[in-house]
Amino acid sequence: MLDALEMALWQRDREGRPHNPRELIHHSDAGSHTSFKLAEHLDAAQIAASIGSVGDA
Repeated sequence: MLDALEMALWQRDREGRPHNPRELIHHSDAGSHTSFKLAEHLDAAQIAASIGSVGDA
C-alpha cells in the first residue's frame, strides 16, 4: 500500500500537479487494516487521515 501511495504522489508531481499539504485525504473504514507505519507515512507526506465510524458506510 505504501508503494502505491508513493507511486500516486510521484505521478501527480510528474504531471505538474504536486499536492498541497493536507489537500489529500486518505480514508479507510473502521475495521479495515490501519497501521502505525501507514500513519507515519501519511503524516510525513502531509496527507490527512480519515477513518469512518462503525456503521456509517
